[in-house]
This record gives sequence, structure tokens and C-alpha cells, in this order.
Amino acid sequence: MPLYEYHCEKCDRTYEEIKPAGTDRTECPDCKGLAKRVLSVSAKGSNSKGSSSGSSSGYCPLCALGALSYLLSSLESEMAESSSSRRRPSDFSNN
Repeated sequence: MPLYEYHCEKCDRTYEEIKPAGTDRTECPDCKGLAKRVLSVSAKGSNSKGSSSGSSSGYCPLCALGALSYLLSSLESEMAESSSSRRRPSDFSNN
């Protein structure tokens, strides 16, 4: 079953829960209010009850920024290696 992120408007809690596919609404485990499925920004671990651990927003902005920075750095390195390994016309001269 997929892991979905839900938000309860009654108590303003955001949490993750494993639910059958297509479950758009569920009961909040804290206040028993109606919780709606929201677009999940990141997948993160959950405890055995399915509630999230860590920040209530569902993701860590600094972790996301660090991951993005790492990906950009890796891409820049690959592009630099690719451009330096290209053969130039002068490489084929018979000098």
C-alpha cells in the first residue's frame, strides 16, 4: 500500500499514513477530524503506527536544499568532464 501525506484542518497537523491507493480523506489520529490528502513534497520514514516523525510540515527544507545542491554539483562535474574529453579537430592532425 502507498504512503500518503494528509493534513487535518481542524488541528493543523500534517502526517503520513499508509492507506489503500486512492484514499483521499481519512480520520485524523489526534483530533478525529477530517484529514485530506495533500501533495507530498518528500517521502520520509514513518513509525509503526504510520504517523510521521520529525517536523510537522512533512519535509526538511534544509535537507531538500542540500540534496538539490549535491545534484547540481554532480551535474556540473559531469558536464565539465564531458566537455574536456571531447576530441578537437587539432587532435586528429598528423604532426
